[in-house]
Amino acid sequence: IQKNQDHDFDYSILGNNIRKQRIKKGFTQEKLAERLEISERYIARIERGESGLKISTLVKICKLLNIEADKLLFE
Repeated sequence: IQKNQDHDFDYSILGNNIRKQRIKKGFTQEKLAERLEISERYIARIERGESGLKISTLVKICKLLNIEADKLLFE
């Protein structure tokens, strides 16, 4: 597995924040993936920081979890 190294962005921070918010909002990886129409495996890779994601996917995650993108990207 090749880690995404776009401009030294730490995808593990984003992934960890998505995981924390997903759990806080009561979603399983399976349910979140289903609602986003993406695979559970892809969600798991995002949460582990092993995969980047499209801005459109990030926007969908933010809407579903009712959180602003900056809270996932920078905290």
